[in-house]
Amino acid sequence: MSKPSVAELGISVGVKNLAFSRLKFPSIGVFLILMLPFSYFEVQGARPIVLGPVIFIYLVVMLKKYRVNVTMDMTLYLFFIFYVFALSFVSRSNISVSLVIFLVYSLWPVFLSKSELNEDLQFRLIKAYIFSALFCSIGVISQRFIFEFLGLEVGKIDRYGGGRIGFGFVWLDYSYLSLFLVSAVPLLYAIKLSSFWRYSGVLILVIGSLITTARTGIVAMIVILWAYSVYVFLSRLLVNKINIGSVSIVSGSVVIAIFGYFYLLEFSSRDFVASGSGRLEGYLKSLEFVSQNPYFGAMFAPDLYKLTTGVIPHNLFLYITSMGGVFVLLLFLAWLVLFGISALNNSPPIKVALLVVFFGLQFVPSVFSAYFIGGLVSISLFERLRKKYAEY
Repeated sequence: MSKPSVAELGISVGVKNLAFSRLKFPSIGVFLILMLPFSYFEVQGARPIVLGPVIFIYLVVMLKKYRVNVTMDMTLYLFFIFYVFALSFVSRSNISVSLVIFLVYSLWPVFLSKSELNEDLQFRLIKAYIFSALFCSIGVISQRFIFEFLGLEVGKIDRYGGGRIGFGFVWLDYSYLSLFLVSAVPLLYAIKLSSFWRYSGVLILVIGSLITTARTGIVAMIVILWAYSVYVFLSRLLVNKINIGSVSIVSGSVVIAIFGYFYLLEFSSRDFVASGSGRLEGYLKSLEFVSQNPYFGAMFAPDLYKLTTGVIPHNLFLYITSMGGVFVLLLFLAWLVLFGISALNNSPPIKVALLVVFFGLQFVPSVFSAYFIGGLVSISLFERLRKKYAEY
């Protein structure tokens, strides 16, 4: 038997690599979400978070996966992102890379085929999100332990006035980290777990969020938890289906809120008081800026905006408006309405997680560098596409 030629070997290897890529492509979403803990981590100036989107784009091109699942809300979302990209390109802003990464994180499921949109992969995505959040939370808890008992500073730590010490592990923004951790709490109810492991997961995530000393996450979780529990209670009251389960939801939310404020407060070095931390001043300055630049805002050039106002507004809508103008805000609102209507088809845990993040975004700056939001949006999109195809 003659030996295969170099060309034949090349073709054989190419076919095997293609088959391997086809086998692994649906799992790219799991890899993307598992990279979330390293959203701000740098190795010699390079961020590993870029690796996932690069591999994804490479596979899309190599496998020619150009057929996409088109949805109205995602089409409008694309238009919104591209418009933001155009503004940032004209202003020579440095957010272009963040926009591309955020876009891949939020829209990758549209490239999946009907067979790839299965329940097993959905559960793997949710588990990956929970695992990533738990990894960060355990990292923050360990960081605080090492700081308190060994006197060593490991990872991101900042000291503020009033005795506050922020713990961020490998994240740069404490508010985003606290919000990411609590956004995984509802997802613990989307998978099969024993009560012990579910409640342990909730405890670890909540403690980690508190240790960051950022109030955004814990406040968002408590508010949405209360609102959702009251909604469930009233909806069952209207149909005369009040039972021990509905009562326990309401009472449980109250207990968690009280427990979180008076007991878990011990894990934080910051007082949880109703202070805006200068946010109100930032809101007023952003409104003044928009009144002077209503059409294009700062063209998504944060540095240009800071030169004028000094601080980025800590609110989703004011950020969008001040950065891109009124037209961008209208685009965003149109997408948000369509997305909200579509998200009604999501399961309760995913809907609650989305609401927690949405509420928390009213108190943080920027959005496109918070890749965990894109990851959560992709999980929501994946489930909706899966249910859509399951109906056929």
